Amino acid sequence: MTIKEIAKLANTSRGTVDRVLNNRGKVSTKVYKRIMDVIVAYNYQTNEIGRTLSLINKKMTIGVIIGAKSNYFFNLILLGINSFQEKYKSSGMEIIVKVINIFDYEETILAIEELKNKINGLIITAIDEKQINAKINELNVPVVAVNIDLNCLNKICFVGCDYYNSGLLIANLIDLMNQNFDIGVVIGSKIHDGHMMRLKGLKHLLYSNNKIIDVIENNDDDQISFLKVSELIKSNSNINLLVFLGAGTSGGIKAIKNKNAKIKIICVDYSLSIEEGLQKGQILATITQHPYTQGYKAMEAMFDYIIKKKNPKPRIILDNSIILKESIIVHKIDS
Repeated sequence: MTIKEIAKLANTSRGTVDRVLNNRGKVSTKVYKRIMDVIVAYNYQTNEIGRTLSLINKKMTIGVIIGAKSNYFFNLILLGINSFQEKYKSSGMEIIVKVINIFDYEETILAIEELKNKINGLIITAIDEKQINAKINELNVPVVAVNIDLNCLNKICFVGCDYYNSGLLIANLIDLMNQNFDIGVVIGSKIHDGHMMRLKGLKHLLYSNNKIIDVIENNDDDQISFLKVSELIKSNSNINLLVFLGAGTSGGIKAIKNKNAKIKIICVDYSLSIEEGLQKGQILATITQHPYTQGYKAMEAMFDYIIKKKNPKPRIILDNSIILKESIIVHKIDS
């Protein structure tokens, strides 16, 4: 819908509609109401980004560093980022994507280095490490940390989930089953603050009849997960529940099947293999954090800051969701 069409429907001039949309000049209450009624009825949205870009005649390029190399979850964050960019690509918005393994420091630093003098803003998932933060600071552009919070100087906000709450929810589910569990916990890495916060939440609320036997790391990699979980099952025959606090669930399922073990799983996030595991009863539940929306909101925060000169909330936290076998999965649109 154009301003001309709004003016026609509201029985007023294009200049008056423009004053209302841009909050410039006085408009009578009666005319203002007619214009707003049309805007609401037709769900009109101004392309503020495109208009501002045309005024400043400047191309905006956002760098995206995303840990999707070995973790399907981050592809869904990237999908949300791409969706927002697609909405405004006619306005000249561009993104440069660097796909990394978040546990590879050198790869992360190289990706940051390659974006120097090429971008107006950075959206990044990376381990919160001193050397990485220092390299990000060298870019001297606004930064949105998505999924993993960072302590870099130019960070304008963090978009992600409440990891501690995720761990609490898993403990709730285990305790509600009213069984005695010997639990093997699988995390991506102990250097991942989010995974450690999940573990902290799990331990805090777990009843004493449920014991954590061991905590292993798999670098969010299915192949490593298969090997590590196989070793864990072999050395701890009493384990009857595996809790995945990061990726690698598919490798864990494969290890359980290979060992012919009677072990159930509670995990985090969502993928086609997790959906299959839920339907087959191998996975009891998963805690999701809406990655598509994380990506979309990260881009939205960046554009609000650069284009609208509006500071986003320092922390944009999405609710965790518990998904069971029969759940109506609204967030399936994420994938």
